[in-house]
Amino acid sequence: MTKHDKENEQQFKEEKNSSEIPSSDSQESEEIKFDNFDGPKEIEATETTVPLSKYQRLQADFENYKRRSRQEMTNMTCLGREQVIEELLGVVDNFSRALKVDHSHSGVEELKKGMELIYRQFGEVLNKHGLESIEAEGFPFDPEFHQAIMKIDTDDEDQDDMVLEDLQKGYTINGKVIRPSMVKVGKYCKNEEEK
Repeated sequence: MTKHDKENEQQFKEEKNSSEIPSSDSQESEEIKFDNFDGPKEIEATETTVPLSKYQRLQADFENYKRRSRQEMTNMTCLGREQVIEELLGVVDNFSRALKVDHSHSGVEELKKGMELIYRQFGEVLNKHGLESIEAEGFPFDPEFHQAIMKIDTDDEDQDDMVLEDLQKGYTINGKVIRPSMVKVGKYCKNEEEK
């Protein structure tokens, strides 16, 4: 070791000793006071505010989720409506063409054929979107699909509780009844003369 290295080592030891923490004897002589120490109370306050802010954030996130869900539902409903209306516009166009036909000529038969075509086109658009008519006439009365408007007495026992006439068509969308059929229902009555 050179003389220069020894001097550096000596200087390093002196700096180290000066930066050391005073011994326990010196700590005893200096008294440390904690006046107005509210440590545990402050800790409790921060412990309760942290979960509260987490709860508030969670609640705000949930409110945002509900708002977005409502908005998405509204958008989907509007999109569905747009698609159906867009397809119905073809039917509306055909009706307007039929109404522009010159009625001075006796084209009643042609007008009837045109109306039948439009009616069929209209039914196809509705069927495409899940609408189906309820078959009622000649079938047994079913209160889930039929609404009895009147009962008609009948001599035929086979017509008891059968739909005799469909007064207004009923419809279902994807199996759910949106309008029941209004029907006349047969009621079997024994003939007085047979007794």
